[in-house]
Amino acid sequence: MTIKKLFTMSAIGLAMGIVSASATADGDGFVEEYVTNPFGEVWKNSYGECWRDRFAATDEKLEECGYEKEMGAAEVVVTNDMREVIVTEDPPACPELVVLKNLHFDFDSTAINEEDKEKLVSARDFIRAEVPQGCHKTETVLVIGHTDSTGPETYNNGLSLRRANAVVDYLRSIGVEANLVAEGKGESEPVADNSSREGRAENRRVVIDINTSDN
Repeated sequence: MTIKKLFTMSAIGLAMGIVSASATADGDGFVEEYVTNPFGEVWKNSYGECWRDRFAATDEKLEECGYEKEMGAAEVVVTNDMREVIVTEDPPACPELVVLKNLHFDFDSTAINEEDKEKLVSARDFIRAEVPQGCHKTETVLVIGHTDSTGPETYNNGLSLRRANAVVDYLRSIGVEANLVAEGKGESEPVADNSSREGRAENRRVVIDINTSDN
């Protein structure tokens, strides 16, 4: 929360504390309090203007009294003739964590296709982007390679790591300077059925997991 302004009001020279106005505000987040009837309705004069109390303040700006809707919220603290206005602002929108899972490879291949290169450019932009204060920054990017179950397990472990390293090399070639860590999981974590051609294609993949830590 940020304190916008601290000020005082004096009653000297005022003959009465109630005035009528359609929209009275000084831009500091508060307006003069409304005068209401026993049913909570704002009193209005013959011109349709709302009656106001000069010696009380409110953060409520009624549309019926000429104010437009506001997005911010304000809290008004009144002590004798002192009014302290505290305006609460919404926290900045923080970027979401990125887990890019849909980078796929041909059988026994570590080549990155053109479509996946475009996805890696998007991942680079997220890694390099500045984030608002209070959000998170990228610390480590895990690049994890996977294979289908075709072939020996030992070979697949090496193939998955080579795929991960191929992605790391490409990210570095397009300007990523973050801490890139390559891992190979082989065939141990399938996401589809290896008994079908389509399933094996889904399992031949690299997952990019962008971890974060507090600023």
